[in-house]
Amino acid sequence: MQDFKSWLNKQVVLCSVLWQEEVSFQLTLKVPL
Repeated sequence: MQDFKSWLNKQVVLCSVLWQEEVSFQLTLKVPL
């Protein structure tokens, strides 16, 4: 069970990181520097 929790935690962290990169990418497209 502990392995599953750590695996799930990694997935959540990975998803949040990818989501943040995606959002910042969209923002840079909408707002040219």
